[in-house]
Amino acid sequence: MTRSDNPPAWIDPVFRCGAAIVTAWFVYRIYNGYVAQPHKLTLIFLLMSELISLITIILSRRPTIRDINPAYMVLTCIASFLVPLFIGVEDNAALIPERAGEVMAMIGLLWQIYAKISLGRSFGLLAAKRVVKVKGAYRFVRHPIYLGYFIAHIAFLLTNFSALNLVVIVGLYCMQVLRALREERILSTDEAYRAYCLKTRYRFIYGVF
Repeated sequence: MTRSDNPPAWIDPVFRCGAAIVTAWFVYRIYNGYVAQPHKLTLIFLLMSELISLITIILSRRPTIRDINPAYMVLTCIASFLVPLFIGVEDNAALIPERAGEVMAMIGLLWQIYAKISLGRSFGLLAAKRVVKVKGAYRFVRHPIYLGYFIAHIAFLLTNFSALNLVVIVGLYCMQVLRALREERILSTDEAYRAYCLKTRYRFIYGVF
């Protein structure tokens, strides 16, 4: 494992700027997609999810220990920007009614907000040791923010289905699992986090994984 007790000062500004640029491009893509399909509110919910992520990244607290393994940093960049850069937002098929997808996306979005409020300013893209959170959404699963993303992304996929979108979402969550496992290795240096893992067994979906 590669980690640093004094993370380079440039890491946070670079990731924040990168997230802002990619999100701005995604706003443009969603705008074009929504103009062509004004009935597709799931596009707006997906955009809201990305905007909330950007806000929490900008406001996050600088960590005391951070994972600076190059391979992990590349994985994090790809996973973080895969949806904004590559998800298809126009001329896709609907496998479920749009209204059902909107309800599902809203649930995912509200859960993300709850989880991020529970986490506070300890949010970040790279695995890092900040403050161990054990309350709020973290009482149920260890990675509730990922769960919120998953619900929102599945809602989008089911109402905006294409082979490209399927590949993007499946690839994303393979990477998210790897990120979660890596994050836990960093956080497990803290005795309080190890105790938390014994109490909260499931990572993403309660009773499943």
